[in-house]
Amino acid sequence: MPFLGQEPLVGGYHVLDNITTSATNTYNLALGGAAFTPESANHLLVSLNGVIQKPGGAFSVGGSQITFIPSSGTLSNSDSIDFIIALGDVLNVGTPSDNTISTAKIIDNAVVNTKIANNAVTMDKLATSGTLPALNGSALTGISADMVHIKTQVGDNHSSVDFMHGTNGVIFDSTYDVYEFVIHYWYGASNSELEVLPSTNGSSYTKTGTVGMLHGVYRASNSNSAYNIDYGGGPNGGSGAPAQGFMRSLINCGDSKNELTSGTLRVYYPHDNQYTTLAIGQLGVVQGPYDAGLANIMGVSNSMCSTVVAATTHGVQFKASSGNCYTKISLYGLKDE
Repeated sequence: MPFLGQEPLVGGYHVLDNITTSATNTYNLALGGAAFTPESANHLLVSLNGVIQKPGGAFSVGGSQITFIPSSGTLSNSDSIDFIIALGDVLNVGTPSDNTISTAKIIDNAVVNTKIANNAVTMDKLATSGTLPALNGSALTGISADMVHIKTQVGDNHSSVDFMHGTNGVIFDSTYDVYEFVIHYWYGASNSELEVLPSTNGSSYTKTGTVGMLHGVYRASNSNSAYNIDYGGGPNGGSGAPAQGFMRSLINCGDSKNELTSGTLRVYYPHDNQYTTLAIGQLGVVQGPYDAGLANIMGVSNSMCSTVVAATTHGVQFKASSGNCYTKISLYGLKDE
């Protein structure tokens, strides 16, 4: 709708200082005694001898000077410059009010680096999901896998720590082809071995239906003799062999945090019943605080186990061979992209 009342004018309008003519055509422009430079000749309204002059035809502008082009050739003191009004930039909108500039009014590439204050970009302006871009804006390449944290569980004098798919936020299905357990620490309420058993029915854990091989080295208690080497394996862990389920420590683990037992277990394709589930683990064991004489039990175990028949593995259990345990274990999924 049209503006009601007198429409406001926007721009810089100034009556410049009076000029006294003489025998010359060029004069200085001033406003309040200071030199004034107009935008162009078209920004001046000039009256000479009672006649409005045409910009560019009757006069020209150069910097803060105006030059008349009279038909008589040269002005004299008998001529009169009645007034000069500077129109300024009549399209200038002045200083915008707060909250009046929309995104559409800002031209592309107008906000450059020099206009952004240091440390002014916060996390609110950064992507927190999706493909991480490189510094030039393209997607990062050369990243073949990503380790995604799924669940961390802590056992405090528990009979076992269980990672069963669909329970307590545990994922152990086709979301990832490969899963890895990180054993931050493990020790029993009393000296006992660590056992890691799979679940092929989604409800219980057992060594039955597994085949494995384990080997490792340890020093006998209170002995400075050479390390002992132990092997074990066979279907269902073999008769009396330590390789039962997916992993088992060679020796009794310690019963306190300074008798550290830690390691990793990686499980491949547990969800695909066309394949047997393969598990490969590494475990380090120290029983008894370390001393200079090495008269304590230390052990390093490596295991490779699998299910005997093709079946889905629904979860993995970490338990003591007898009694309860104290532990912290994290589960990760390894994704290809």
